Amino acid sequence: MRKANVVILAAIFILFLISVSVYGKYDETRREKTLPHRYKDLVYESPTHTPHGLFFLDGYVWISSSYDHALLQYDLKTETVAKTLPLPCVEAAGLTYDGNDFWVADYSRRTIYKISPEGEVLDSFTTPYSTPWGLAWDGQYLWICDVYGFEEFPDLSAALYPDSILYQYDPDTHDVLRILESPTPFAGDIAYKEGELIVSGCSSRKIFHVDIGTGETTRWYYSPEPYPRAVATDQNDTVYVSGMITMDLWEIQLNKRAQWKDFFRVRDIKVPFWIILIFLIFSIPIFMDELLKREYTKKRNVWEEEPRWWQFWKE
Repeated sequence: MRKANVVILAAIFILFLISVSVYGKYDETRREKTLPHRYKDLVYESPTHTPHGLFFLDGYVWISSSYDHALLQYDLKTETVAKTLPLPCVEAAGLTYDGNDFWVADYSRRTIYKISPEGEVLDSFTTPYSTPWGLAWDGQYLWICDVYGFEEFPDLSAALYPDSILYQYDPDTHDVLRILESPTPFAGDIAYKEGELIVSGCSSRKIFHVDIGTGETTRWYYSPEPYPRAVATDQNDTVYVSGMITMDLWEIQLNKRAQWKDFFRVRDIKVPFWIILIFLIFSIPIFMDELLKREYTKKRNVWEEEPRWWQFWKE
């Protein structure tokens, strides 16, 4: 191939790659490098089959269990249950603490209970939406994560990836103060810290941090648990996550270096047809030029040559 055509094809190929990178679907692995995906390989065995709600308090992780119908005070150092409080819930889910008492969601009854540290039921109310899964306390009001797709859209697709909303709720006046869109379709539990809601994404294997002032996602990172369900945070940069499938309780340390080997690599680049068409329009004439100007050597045909004995006879 002639040198001029090689240079032209190289330039066209470089432009093609640039076009793909600009118009292709964004690669999540590139974004990971600018966001904190840090966790330490530290895992605890959950004391219950259904750790659906978590809250970190005074060095212990409190767990709401729908299997045991109880609140479990879990000691991370000894990995034992220090205290158990009975719950009136059929399906206990999200868990939070307002500084004095616990709040527990029962998504099957569409009810949220206020529980004292001694296990007494102080109050309860029915939520305005169908399926309250996650709870968080922002210092004044409750935040509720509702997976309302389970009731409104009971078909297969909605059951797999139901819609979710986050709303601020006043338990005294029973008013919905604000509604935010969930950063993921199938959200699990939520936690609150420093003006942000931490949301677990069951269908995306991600943990999202959402600014309650703007509703924007400030950062996200992958969960070591394939289907993260409950989430809690402490005073440091540590997030605790439990799953829907396993009995593991993970400790995610956001100030640790990322372990890239455990992250998903999502690559789905869709190249527009017009980019491919332009590439072909400019490339085909170059290949045609090479074919037309190429010098072909005639192959030897032994059958058309005179035999040696005939050449000797002629001489």
